[in-house]
Amino acid sequence: MLSKTVSNLIEYVEQNPEKAQAFVEGINKVWKNRQILINNKEILINGLQGVEQGLANVTSLVNFSLFRKK
Repeated sequence: MLSKTVSNLIEYVEQNPEKAQAFVEGINKVWKNRQILINNKEILINGLQGVEQGLANVTSLVNFSLFRKK
């Protein structure tokens, strides 16, 4: 079964080299964009952790201010 699929794929590529090349280029773009998405995910996580810490600091300051007023 697998050998028939591979055989059909080879035949298609031989008959349609432009489409095969476009397919390979598309896969390469997806792979490169995957790495960009992974990097952006890390940047987003770091940014959100910074926001979380900033909100914690603001909460602490507000609580401290409220405590001092009592």
